[in-house]
Formats: sequence, C-alpha cells, structure tokens
Amino acid sequence: MTGDKRKSERIPVQAHATYLKEDKNSWEECLIMDVSREGMGILLLSNGLTNAGENLMLEIMIASKTIEATGTIMWTKELQGSKVINCAAGIKFIDMDDKARKSLVDYAYSQSDRDG
Repeated sequence: MTGDKRKSERIPVQAHATYLKEDKNSWEECLIMDVSREGMGILLLSNGLTNAGENLMLEIMIASKTIEATGTIMWTKELQGSKVINCAAGIKFIDMDDKARKSLVDYAYSQSDRDG
C-alpha cells in the first residue's frame, strides 16, 4: 500500500493562480501542477514559504474565467535550485462552489486530452 490519502485522481494541468494567506495583505502568484475534485498541487513563485495547516484564499485562472476557492495547505516541500520557484504545496479545497469545482476539473481534463 502506498499511503496515498487522496480520494480523487489528480489530473496534470498547467494554469496560473493567486493566493492570499490569512495573515497577509497582498496576493501572491503560483502555478498549478495538477487538480482533482478535492484539491490541487501548486508551485509557489514567491520567497515566502508556507506551512501545513495554513488556509489560503485562491483565485484560479482558467480559460476566460476566474474561480474562487478557499483551501488548506496539507503539505509543503522546499525546492532547491530555482531562483523563481521555491516551494511545492498540496492544497485541499475547504470551500468551493460545486459549479466552479466542476469547471476546474473539466478544464484540467480538456487540457490533459489536448496534450496527450
């Protein structure tokens, strides 16, 4: 057994998002690596590392729309060797409209089909 706790399949995708930590006043950029109905994997582009357990407000840009969500950081991994990307993180969605969730997953599948 692998110990993977995910309930939903992760779909590889490349998209942009911004996030706001509870204790900050400015939005930061991130890149989305993959998504599922339950959450997503991101790469952080800023110098500020995040910690597991922190909540984030998210604005996810797909096609011509922005999806809003709130998520909890489940894990982080510091990345070495990049001057731009300093951390990967796993986000579990805690508040996201069902229609928005479906739009995000559908978008990821459409990108996955196009690329593969």
